[in-house]
Amino acid sequence: MSDLKCAQALVLAAERDLELVQLMLEHSAGADEVFGFHVQQAVEKLLKAWLAIRGESYPLTHDLEQLFEVLAQGGVELGAYRTTLRSPSSIGTRRSALKSSPWTVRRLPPERRLCWPASGNS
Repeated sequence: MSDLKCAQALVLAAERDLELVQLMLEHSAGADEVFGFHVQQAVEKLLKAWLAIRGESYPLTHDLEQLFEVLAQGGVELGAYRTTLRSPSSIGTRRSALKSSPWTVRRLPPERRLCWPASGNS
């Protein structure tokens, strides 16, 4: 699979995780650890997609810190993102804060996606 196709597959998989997260927020459903798991999975897939777009290989890991480190070694400045998205347990504890925020998860239309041509299939 090409780097771009790999990135596209990872982003679409992350979107599915984020759609579930949004449903969990809207309906106050599911345990916090399940919520945190899907947020972590989405972040993991997006970090791997970022590496794929850059043409870099990524480790087969679920460790966000390791993925952040690979990006940092490639010269990507992650700053606040790295601090904010450290672990699934901290993500789960912030769930109640997300419910009251204006933050929403939404799928970008194909013309707004970074790695797809506007005429591409989504």
